[in-house]
Amino acid sequence: MARPLGTIDKLNTIYSEAEQLTCSSFCEGCFACLTFYIFLCCMRTHYEKKTKEPAAYLEQRNREVYRPRGILVIDLMLRGLRVLEFILLNTAVNSVTL
Repeated sequence: MARPLGTIDKLNTIYSEAEQLTCSSFCEGCFACLTFYIFLCCMRTHYEKKTKEPAAYLEQRNREVYRPRGILVIDLMLRGLRVLEFILLNTAVNSVTL
């Protein structure tokens, strides 16, 4: 059986990696400031790149683990990183293509 806490732990790990202050993220911030933030229009930051990972991870976990058990996990970015939403699917919803 899937462990929801394992999924939550993995999401926490991904988001903590995204928020870590590294040399590259520091340089990105300095370079953005020096270019009057025009730099950010041309490139995605480390944070933006890392926050795409949870969506792909949740999509894979939904497909392989949760949806066959009648559960759907919604991406945190859709809720402003405030709520991890688990939706219980019933048989009427299962017949509809999501």
